[in-house]
Amino acid sequence: MAAFRQEIDRLDDRILELLKARVNIAKKIAKVKFDKGLPIRDEQRERELLTKIGSKAEGFKLDPELIKRIFREIIELSVEAQKRP
Repeated sequence: MAAFRQEIDRLDDRILELLKARVNIAKKIAKVKFDKGLPIRDEQRERELLTKIGSKAEGFKLDPELIKRIFREIIELSVEAQKRP
């Protein structure tokens, strides 16, 4: 069991690294949005992303609704990062 938990810990670290990379890109997008006078939130893009993620989740044999719930939080993380300078 310890080996499995260590593997989970390594995967969690990778997830955190990917979230950090996503936030960094979101901040770059925020600069472009600011320069173009666009709002931080793009609800159409968010809906499209969640639909796409839900479909992909099925292919990975994951519950689409649970995965969409996770990605809603990831989107919120990105939106909050875009609001901060």
